[in-house]
Amino acid sequence: MSGDFGGLLRQYRRRAGLTQEELAQRSGLSAHAISMLESGRRLPRLTSIARLAEGLGLPAADGEQLAASVQAEDAEEERPTAPPAPPPPAPDSVVPRLLPYAVADFTGRGTALTELTGRLRGPDPATVVISTIAGMGGIGKSTLAIEVAHRCRDDFPDGQLYVDLRGTTAPRDPGEVLSDLLGDLGVPPAAVPVRPEARAALYRSTLAGRRVLLVLDDARNAAQVRPLLPGTRGCGVLITSRSRLAALSGATRLDLGVLDDQEALALLTAVIGAERVAAEPAAAALIIRRCAGLPLAIRIAAARLASRPAWQLRTLADRLEGAHLLDEFTIEDVALRMNFQVSCEALETSGTAADRTAAQAFRLLGLWPGPFLELPAAAALLGLTEREVEPALEALVDAQLLENTSANRYTFHDLTRAYAYEQCLRHDPPRLREEAADRLLTWYLHSAANATDLMNPDQARAGFDRIPACPTALTFPDRPAAQLWCQRERENLGAAVALAAERPSVLSWVLPTSLMNYYVQYRHWADMFRAATLGLTAARRLGDQEAQAWTLIALSIGHRLLGRMPEALDTAREAMTMAELAQGEQAAQGAPVIGAAASLYASTLHVMERYEEAISWYETALPSLRAEGRLGKLAATLNNLGYAYNELGRYQEAITWYRRAIELLHEAPDPSPYGFVEATVLDSLGRAHHGLGELDLAGETLRAASDQRLQLGDQEGAATTLDRLGDVRLAAGERLAAREAWQRAAQCLTGRDHPLTATLRAKLDGASGGSSTSPEEPGVDTA
Repeated sequence: MSGDFGGLLRQYRRRAGLTQEELAQRSGLSAHAISMLESGRRLPRLTSIARLAEGLGLPAADGEQLAASVQAEDAEEERPTAPPAPPPPAPDSVVPRLLPYAVADFTGRGTALTELTGRLRGPDPATVVISTIAGMGGIGKSTLAIEVAHRCRDDFPDGQLYVDLRGTTAPRDPGEVLSDLLGDLGVPPAAVPVRPEARAALYRSTLAGRRVLLVLDDARNAAQVRPLLPGTRGCGVLITSRSRLAALSGATRLDLGVLDDQEALALLTAVIGAERVAAEPAAAALIIRRCAGLPLAIRIAAARLASRPAWQLRTLADRLEGAHLLDEFTIEDVALRMNFQVSCEALETSGTAADRTAAQAFRLLGLWPGPFLELPAAAALLGLTEREVEPALEALVDAQLLENTSANRYTFHDLTRAYAYEQCLRHDPPRLREEAADRLLTWYLHSAANATDLMNPDQARAGFDRIPACPTALTFPDRPAAQLWCQRERENLGAAVALAAERPSVLSWVLPTSLMNYYVQYRHWADMFRAATLGLTAARRLGDQEAQAWTLIALSIGHRLLGRMPEALDTAREAMTMAELAQGEQAAQGAPVIGAAASLYASTLHVMERYEEAISWYETALPSLRAEGRLGKLAATLNNLGYAYNELGRYQEAITWYRRAIELLHEAPDPSPYGFVEATVLDSLGRAHHGLGELDLAGETLRAASDQRLQLGDQEGAATTLDRLGDVRLAAGERLAAREAWQRAAQCLTGRDHPLTATLRAKLDGASGGSSTSPEEPGVDTA
């Protein structure tokens, strides 16, 4: 039967490793005829069978089997089989093969390839199969589309069409494109209608009944594409665009992202060779990191290396770390900068107000080094309302110059940000740049202060009297909401500190010191040390003694929390000196910093086990702290004073100070913001009761402290308290209760690199005695 012949012919062709086009060339038949034979829509002539067998290089037995699969009465005819199919093209019809070459080093994109080829090769649909591939410039949309088209070309035997629509540079008119497509399909120029509507009708009629794959590359928008779509089933369409073409109905959309590190390394290796990559794996990793997963950037970097065999990979990696990053992504006529430029120019020449606003917004957004900006922060940067800014940001998203990772959150690709920053320096005057940065940093300062006020409502807010108000700054309904925002914005807060440090402004030291309470309470000690260092450098550059005192306080705490005790003491002593100088020049501003510096110096001596000296300095600090009226800071110092007595074995005196601290906190109209301080005092009080042998009181107090710390989300602090609770239970002879406390402590540290983990494991294994080896906590230091 003919079906047997078609299946056998396809089997032999694939066994020979030939495409339909290649077999057509060898046999002298057309590729269309071979497609019709394999599908069973046409029966072969005996002469055609002989030519096919010769083209396939079949042995005599296989050639006889191929001929025998066709009934003799049908073999001399070439008539259609049922059900009737549309009439095939005339023998001299043009079968276009217009796909550009597929790159030999194509790598990655496995999921996208599977999805796109699966749709094109699926069962005959009721409509034309349309798939769009959207993504930023240089992401590899065209490369992917062409690869998919080549893999599926045998499924479209009537031809493959390709059109560069030039959507990002000089968009082609659909009517002009239709004229070219008709010519590609064999329609004589004289037969092409003048009116675009008539051209579209003839185009659809010409494609009717044919299986043709159409690749429309670099579409500007849905309006440019619609007239070019086939009208009947059997055809497939692949469209690439920097726009998501949301208005194009009936299309399946694929948003193409960057390559992951493994795919990026595979692409680099494919171009420059495995030996060079294996010889310098660290340099290869740096190159990939600077390319940030953008295929065009990787290809340009790899091409530069391939054309310079004498270069080490480290040479290019070092150049990519330089200030002129985009200059390195250029080879011959391919430049990454030009790739971004065409998208920006499309916005600048657009007739819409949103696009014109977006063009300037794009440049100013390049000033921000953080990982993302949410809508309120972007509005602050641009000096507009959220309602004015959102259309501009969405226009940038549509142009693939900005990514919208979640509702109201926007982020740059690293190389796009580099281009935006470069363009901002080139086109926007310094005053405009300074004002934009000031607005954003002021917004972050006030938003962060509003959040940390809920963690410690009597923080010093040093230097805020020199900062303008910010009515658009965020406010928070409660502590959990404030905590969530701080944690979500943690990297951005660090970026804000770094940006502020570059500027000769009071923000350069106020911002890092205002974040001290957050960093301490949530144990982001490395962040705090980095921020304090930047703030101190800026304060010294300004020559501001009060600023230096506050940043030295923050830096000393950072040294101490990182275990650098000599440096912590030296810095605390310097903070005292600067505080005294500030008090001499500006008594009203100097008094708060004097109390904070004296308390810090005392707690540093305390950690160094110089308890008698520490007690003296704590007592020196108390009058200034009482005069300030900051309950949290005063309670923390009372706790630290008690802790020093505790370490001297003077437990009853320690308990007296602890109880004074708790009473002070309970006098507050709303004690809830002082939860961290109270939890620390309760932990200290439990230790003192343990020291006196009052095990029931110790256990009750430590249980309350651990519950409070867990409620506050302080997992590490809770682990420390639960470890002590286990020691108390063991001292009371309650081994099961001790083990339960240590298990809960270990659970709090799951997934964390904490020195207490090994101690807890030893206790749980029974390899340790009952004495506590929990890290010492000399109380709470706040500004």
